[in-house]
Amino acid sequence: HEDLIWLYNEILKYNSDNLGDELLELDKKYFPMNEYKGKALRSYNNKDEKYIWKRLLKEKRKIYYKLRDKFNNGTYDFKILLLLMLNNVGLIEFRVVNKYTTFSCGHARVNKNMVNGFNKFQQKIKNINFSNNDFKYIKDIEFKKDDFVYLDPPYLGTSQYKTKWTKQDEQDLYELLDCLHSKKIKFALSNFADGINHTNEYLAKWCNTYNIHYLNDKHCHLNGINQNGTRQEILITNY
Repeated sequence: HEDLIWLYNEILKYNSDNLGDELLELDKKYFPMNEYKGKALRSYNNKDEKYIWKRLLKEKRKIYYKLRDKFNNGTYDFKILLLLMLNNVGLIEFRVVNKYTTFSCGHARVNKNMVNGFNKFQQKIKNINFSNNDFKYIKDIEFKKDDFVYLDPPYLGTSQYKTKWTKQDEQDLYELLDCLHSKKIKFALSNFADGINHTNEYLAKWCNTYNIHYLNDKHCHLNGINQNGTRQEILITNY
């Protein structure tokens, strides 16, 4: 998604190695009531503490929506966007370019684990090039001996994706992977195993040529589910 690529590239360009620490300071500045959350939740049987947090949460949401509108109206400060995400359990949604539309805001906040995570993330992505292209362009890349390709496409026949993924796209993807295999390029593909409400005959026919790894995935809110009623995530590799 072009907005997500924009966000990654903004993080890449940022001239500080302590983004997580800066987000924590922004959280304290804009959402000081988050400091009260721990006390309120620890006082589970204290109705007064619960009432105070409930009132503070209303104030927090007002600030949240003002920041969201500020971003949408042209500020486009990626740190503000990250702050909004972290106060919304890390969720983010765009409906048009650079328009952040997620409405919910609750108990989430920036914490020490997030700070450490963002600081490490900055270091990990320094040599990565983010781009938004059709997956077919991978064929034109001149891979080196030890290169590795990982693909996580929309899962054919499931409903969690707004992007329309067609049967032709599915077949083009397999053709691409066969091409990579012929060039001795290692790849891994994430997908669903067939289940009660999910069948992908194209995948079932194609994947037997390669190695299938069944992952211990406990998600149960998607259409691809196994015989036990839970989603069965698989990883297909050529190595």
